[in-house]
Amino acid sequence: MIAEFLPEDTPILRVIPVDRVLEPYVEDVADEAWSLAEEKIPEDKTYRVTVEGGHLYWRKNGQWAHTIDAIKHIASKINRKVDLENYEWIVYVRVLRVRYTEYAALTVAPAKYIFSKAKQKKRATA
Repeated sequence: MIAEFLPEDTPILRVIPVDRVLEPYVEDVADEAWSLAEEKIPEDKTYRVTVEGGHLYWRKNGQWAHTIDAIKHIASKINRKVDLENYEWIVYVRVLRVRYTEYAALTVAPAKYIFSKAKQKKRATA
């Protein structure tokens, strides 16, 4: 629906709904992701985990987590089928800095709920 109303020359590149805003710790994000995934993702649907932006940190030692390690930890207790290419749902984590504080924005949503101008252009030329 958003794509239909945005003018062609819009400066908006992406629209992502946010379910939770958390401290940027892998364990905290994972706990919320597990709960939201269980509640929202139907058992017969596929999903993927994507982490973008800055780093998530391990609460146990304060060190930053490699993105793949954070993804594996988040996905470890989501009892749904993973499909990295043709996923129906996405567990999306965006780490961002606001002034001097980092936050993790978490979304568990159908993939079609994330609007990307780049994806729109790809589909138009395909």
